[in-house]
Amino acid sequence: MGFLGNIIRGILNFTYVILSSCCACVFFMFPPLVMIRPFSKTLYYKINNKVAGSWFRYLIFQTQVVNQTTVKLHGSEQLKPNESVILMMNHPSEIDWLYSWVLANRVGSTSCIKVILKDQIKYVPGIGWGCDNLDFVYLTRHWEFDEQHIQYKMELYTETHTKPWLVIFPEGTDFDKDKQLKSWAFSEKNGHPKFNNVLLPRHKGLHACIEPLRTHQNLDAIYDITIGYESKPTIFTCMIGTNPTVNIDIKRIPISEVPKEEDALQKWIYNLYDKKDKLLQQFKDNGNQFPSPYIIPKVGLDVYFFSILWYTFMIMAFYLMSQHTLLLYYFIAVVLFFISSSRFKSLREFRGLQLPQHTKKQ
Repeated sequence: MGFLGNIIRGILNFTYVILSSCCACVFFMFPPLVMIRPFSKTLYYKINNKVAGSWFRYLIFQTQVVNQTTVKLHGSEQLKPNESVILMMNHPSEIDWLYSWVLANRVGSTSCIKVILKDQIKYVPGIGWGCDNLDFVYLTRHWEFDEQHIQYKMELYTETHTKPWLVIFPEGTDFDKDKQLKSWAFSEKNGHPKFNNVLLPRHKGLHACIEPLRTHQNLDAIYDITIGYESKPTIFTCMIGTNPTVNIDIKRIPISEVPKEEDALQKWIYNLYDKKDKLLQQFKDNGNQFPSPYIIPKVGLDVYFFSILWYTFMIMAFYLMSQHTLLLYYFIAVVLFFISSSRFKSLREFRGLQLPQHTKKQ
């Protein structure tokens, strides 16, 4: 497919992702929000997680089938079903989170994914609203608020009997040379280690995630996930279908082996990232290949089934809206509600998306 064809393909893919996520929020997540959540948060989140899990399988379909991205899993036997875990990932690109669904789907945990995200994502139509409905964790980079907000979300997972697969990027942002230089400067100034293939990890956010879950016995393990690419992908290359091969190294760390004290956790994560840095150097020196054996996971029938289901639903939804004005008005009204929810703190507080003290200072 030529350059123009790739551009058209990218536009179509992006449009479908936005529209399908909007429809998921409007037709499948909004009704439980008003009819079920006031009476049962647990049932509400169970429904939303199932809806999201089916849509996440479309992302797997898009990645592995449509884009034909080769995913190599090193240590996949360490993935365990029915666990509450934190996926601690390095951050070499802006699409690393995408592969958390591939990992989760290996053990039937696709519906359990939760991600810690930048606050700006909540404004993205469809995707941001869905992340809100699933209680993903938006961070403002104001620690006095973020710390309490993280704890609030972790306690909410326990309260609603959710066993999360929580994705966290301790580096805080994706890796590039400019950020590496800033990371080195910070490390030199503060006496921290310097790494060549990762940025200095931040331990406070990880600690804030671990302890509320550990306290309520809702955390079984941390997965130390290391991602290596042949070339750095972007959202653009993802949409036009030119993703490179992705290599994912998986190590399971039982929560009993993770320090409880914050200072000890800082040393622990620095040591872990030192090993991760060396592993990535091996990856580069070995021709973009981790040293351990790997498997290339097959795409399951569930991925095909739910992808076809979502394509069919999208066609039906927009056809019905074109034929029934009331349905179209409903769609517009709910879209306006979600836009308002992303922008007005009073509505976010009313919905329980954040507590008043979590609101970012103006």
